[in-house]
Amino acid sequence: MIVGLRSSAQFRTISQSKTGWGSRKAVLTAIEGAIDDAHLETDPFAQCRAIVKVRACCQAWFDANPNKTSFRPAKYVGSGSGSHRFDGVTTLAAELDGLLTTTYARAFRAFQRMTGMRDERIRGRKAKVLSNQEYHAEFLDPRHRSKATVLHQNYALWDNPTGLSFQEWLADNTIQSSSDAQEFIDKMWPDATTGRAKEVAYLDDNARIPYRLVCRGGLYYRDIDGGAPFHSGNHRTGDGDLNKSWAIFVLSPSGYFYAHSKEIGRFHHSTFLSGQPTLAAGCLCVDNGRITGQNNASGHYKPGAEQSLQFVQELYKDMKGAVGKDQARRYLDKDFKLSLSYETAGFHGPYYNALQFMESDGTTRTPEAAPVTPV
Repeated sequence: MIVGLRSSAQFRTISQSKTGWGSRKAVLTAIEGAIDDAHLETDPFAQCRAIVKVRACCQAWFDANPNKTSFRPAKYVGSGSGSHRFDGVTTLAAELDGLLTTTYARAFRAFQRMTGMRDERIRGRKAKVLSNQEYHAEFLDPRHRSKATVLHQNYALWDNPTGLSFQEWLADNTIQSSSDAQEFIDKMWPDATTGRAKEVAYLDDNARIPYRLVCRGGLYYRDIDGGAPFHSGNHRTGDGDLNKSWAIFVLSPSGYFYAHSKEIGRFHHSTFLSGQPTLAAGCLCVDNGRITGQNNASGHYKPGAEQSLQFVQELYKDMKGAVGKDQARRYLDKDFKLSLSYETAGFHGPYYNALQFMESDGTTRTPEAAPVTPV
């Protein structure tokens, strides 16, 4: 039960009209159903999402009643009874707005950051749409086990007497070949604890929020870092010494950056958005909150120049809002470098001037020195 939000029965009482429900009955029913759903939630973030849903239903009612008219206004002129339904929705909407700015303010801010409240920033952009050829290991295998790609390559050359698809064959434990497949994958990249193949994690709406980069004063922060600016010096993009001091990242279709260390077989680019399309992806060099370098090293998303341009445009918007247009332009011109390279070992370039790249829509590529890797 959510304190401060009336029940659906209470809402029905205060909003009941003597007139018929007419064509808008479905909207009112949706409001009541959303209220019930909200009261059933126990997690604060889930409650917040449910409250937002109720508020959206209220807005649908307002959109259907732009003149605040009753269903049969001529019959009830002067009585006011015909407008009770509208008054009831108005009262409920005010209650919801109060909850979202008080009790659920923190959860609502997280919800805004995570979903949707900045979607207008990316109108006209094209998210990178994955094709079957671009799917990485965890997409080839329904269980998202690492190194299924290698097995799939061999499977594609096999005459396939079973007639099963690769996913069906991999999941069918009743035939010997599937048992061999599981043993093969387990040996390719075993988990130290279980001895079985590692499975790539997928973050849900709530779980991805701590990894989101938020720009404040020209520096980027994550909730998971305890108030300190994000620093890639203690991160890595894979195994081996050449993969230290950078972090993997994605740019979501809603315009948010997410970054963290890569753990092969566990935490990949596809982890952040649960494998969904992205505007950009690759690796970041971040020195105490200041992004100094970016490349396209993502085998899962395989971004190109278009995605690099989207990254720089979003970075510029963040910096412009934080430090002003002039400082943001200077930052892209002097302090930040980008690369279109997939190279991950040592993050070799070439690196380019980001300001010229952005202002030419990705056509001008003036070579620059590589960013200094943080420690």
